[in-house]
Amino acid sequence: MLCAKCLKDKKNIEFSPGQRRLRGWKICKRCAADYQNEWRRNNPEKSWDTKRKSLLKNPKRLIAYQARLRSTQHNVPFSLTEYDFEIPEYCPVLGIELKHSEGRATDSSPSLDRIIPKMGYVPSNVRVISWRANRIKADGTAEEHDKIAAYMRKGVD
Repeated sequence: MLCAKCLKDKKNIEFSPGQRRLRGWKICKRCAADYQNEWRRNNPEKSWDTKRKSLLKNPKRLIAYQARLRSTQHNVPFSLTEYDFEIPEYCPVLGIELKHSEGRATDSSPSLDRIIPKMGYVPSNVRVISWRANRIKADGTAEEHDKIAAYMRKGVD
C-alpha cells in the first residue's frame, strides 16, 4: 500500500485501521505521527486547549490524567484508567457532596487518595475522597490524627 505523504510502498501493518485519509489515500503511522507532532509544535495553545476541554468534560479522565502527572513527579507506579475507579456522590470521609470544579480544586472537589502512598496509583490502592479530606490526611498517621482530634476536643470542652 502506498503512503500518501512519503509516497513509499509499505505493508498494511504500517497503517492504522480506520484512520483519516488524505485525498482518499491512507497515511502511514510514521507520517501521521510526524504530522501530529509538527502540528502540536506549531499550535501549542490549540493543542493544550483541545486537551483541556476534553478533560473538563470527563472528570474521571481529568483525575486519572492529573494522577499520571503526579506519579511521574513523585516516581511512583501508575496503571490507572478512568474505568478503574468511581466518583461517589458524597465524600466517604467527611460526608460532603463531591462537585467537580473548573480551575483550582475546592474543598468539595473529588480527589484520588492513595491508601498506601508508596504503592502509587494502581487500581487496588486508590479511592476517591474530597480534596479537603485528602489534604487533611496528607502527611499524618492515624495516631497523629487521633492526637490532633483529642487536642481539638479539649479546646472545645
